[in-house]
Amino acid sequence: MYKMARKGNKKKQKSEIVQLDSNISSHQCKDPVRSENRKRKSHKLESSVRETKQRRRQSEEKGDNQSETQRGKATVIDTNYVGESEKSDDSVKEQKVSDRTRCKSFQDLPKPSARKSRYKAQEQQLPHSVADGDIPPVRCIKVDGGCVLTLSHPETLSFQGKAQVMVLCGEVSVCGHRLTVKSPPVSIFSPVSHSLLTVTSEKKLGIVNKKKIVSSWEKHQLCVKDIDNIIPNITTDSVVLLLKKVESSCCNFVSKFSPFQTLFTKCSIDLENSLFSGVRDVLGSIDVQMGTAMDTIPPVINIPADFIAVQDKWLSILKEKDVAPKALSCGGKNVGKSTFNRYLINSTLQRVKSLCYLDCDVGQTEFNPPGCIALHVIHEPVLGPPFTHQQDPFFMCFFGLVSPAEDPRFYSSCMKKVYSQYESMDPKPPLIINTMGWNKGLGINLLVDTCHITCPDLIIQLESMNQSNNFPAVTPDFLHYSPGWLFNRNAESDEEEHKFKHELIIVDSPVVPNIESQLRFHSRDHRDLTTLGYISRCLRSAQGLQEVQPYCVPWKHIALHTCHLAVPPSQILAAFNASFVALCVTDHSKARHIQDNPELPLHFDKTPVCECLGMGIVAGIDMETHEIYLVCPIDLSHLKRVNTLIRGALNLPDQLLLRQKSDSGLPYVGKHLSMIGSSSVRPRRYMPRKRGESNKHGTDE
Repeated sequence: MYKMARKGNKKKQKSEIVQLDSNISSHQCKDPVRSENRKRKSHKLESSVRETKQRRRQSEEKGDNQSETQRGKATVIDTNYVGESEKSDDSVKEQKVSDRTRCKSFQDLPKPSARKSRYKAQEQQLPHSVADGDIPPVRCIKVDGGCVLTLSHPETLSFQGKAQVMVLCGEVSVCGHRLTVKSPPVSIFSPVSHSLLTVTSEKKLGIVNKKKIVSSWEKHQLCVKDIDNIIPNITTDSVVLLLKKVESSCCNFVSKFSPFQTLFTKCSIDLENSLFSGVRDVLGSIDVQMGTAMDTIPPVINIPADFIAVQDKWLSILKEKDVAPKALSCGGKNVGKSTFNRYLINSTLQRVKSLCYLDCDVGQTEFNPPGCIALHVIHEPVLGPPFTHQQDPFFMCFFGLVSPAEDPRFYSSCMKKVYSQYESMDPKPPLIINTMGWNKGLGINLLVDTCHITCPDLIIQLESMNQSNNFPAVTPDFLHYSPGWLFNRNAESDEEEHKFKHELIIVDSPVVPNIESQLRFHSRDHRDLTTLGYISRCLRSAQGLQEVQPYCVPWKHIALHTCHLAVPPSQILAAFNASFVALCVTDHSKARHIQDNPELPLHFDKTPVCECLGMGIVAGIDMETHEIYLVCPIDLSHLKRVNTLIRGALNLPDQLLLRQKSDSGLPYVGKHLSMIGSSSVRPRRYMPRKRGESNKHGTDE
């Protein structure tokens, strides 16, 4: 903050004066009279500075309210000018030269009289400013149901925890979403499993109108006593936020399982030396901690200037094009694609009421469980990690794996079917496309397929400092001459029309290099979090998963299928028990009964490309009544459309099975047997072969 910086300069100036005096006293001068005069003059200068500060302190007590920034400047300037009439010897000249060297703009300052008159004019325009030092730069007052946080503009603060945020004065932005006094309150989730969000002040209060402030705050159910405690802390540079505790069934459910118990309670902000050390208890009462960038253990989401430039370009395309534009983001692993997509979503929602999001990353999904390619319609800002904003898709296909390496053709077919649903929308909202971070071999082929299917207008490519983690420049020529998996197989021929006319913007990744070593949670943990967040939607009013009443489905009306893995028909019911399955809608004309027994469910010989309405848990299979019990967050009206259950390679998180509450033993969990060979064998990938040992597989290494 500017005020704090000016304080530092004043301390530096005083230390320079003291150091200068010590040098004078220790200097061996041939003229003792001149040396004594130097000491007298230097002491006189210090006394003059003290008298000036004392006069200023007395004027402030009489009601001379000055703004913090102006007063900081005036203090430094007046200190330099007070002793100027008394500086007559070499020591004073040396002091003047050192001050000019330290402050480059010193020589351009007006004379004391002119400076003083202009400062008084500014005081009249800002009558409600508070004198420097009267209040701290960060103030927090506890109110009924939350707390009121007052900041000085400009300021950027890291945010950890979960809270409902409302702006009372000024404006702030969170991950591209701008909050004003007229904006509705939003819920912010910033756990330690992901990079912490930052709250940036965008606009200060300006002119202080107490009557207007009081009348607007009474609408937010702030009592008169709380308002009277807050008003004295407000200046023209203030930004005032109302933080309230938010209750989330999703966060409460996820926090029951290891290692996610401390997602919102473990503090990764050093508050010992922070500006927030005095308000730690007040913020802690609503499960929030805040601090500056210097106080926060990385990583923190700092929005770089490149993101703002891309946002301006995207919004200009959105304004100029008659049809809805399409933007595609690509880049290697851990370059910040998810953060950038959320930023672009939030900034786009400032201009339009809704947009579409096509998620092609089956490993790290945003709004749905892993293993799916989905199209979502977004109406609200995204202010948290994926597990906090799981929702029903507009259209989704179940792929069944977290990587398309095993079946790239099926992956491209699913993507093509999902995108066709966007093409059928009328009118079409703007589209943001998320891609995988696989930048080698097959990953590039699938990126080419994605571009051929979607034909984006703008491609944003995030580049890491690690060159091996980057894609080639995804230019129109690159897409035209590079082969895909399904498209452009004969890329070397020039017979086809050059259909790509997109703009490419390459931006540097804001992610710190080698950040993986500082992260406690990795890709698998994030997938478990997303899965648990989706399952938490089943709870509704129940406290635990076992207390949820399941749906009962006769298996003669549904088909069962396992994708990417062949299961004997006689074991297919056992494979589905206590599993995480996709609830799909298919055409049964291509299905047949298991073992040709009409009493058993149907199954497919080949995985169908079909619509997936959501995911569910097979809580049990009754072999006597031929019924399957399902726990899922889908409404019964939509569940009636489901006629197929498909299981992929996605399993329920181990924590969900091991942390159940049951008096008669955990369902589907056997006893741990301690025996020789029960532990896993460590891989020997990096063990060198013995010399002379032949290659058993008959291939060259």
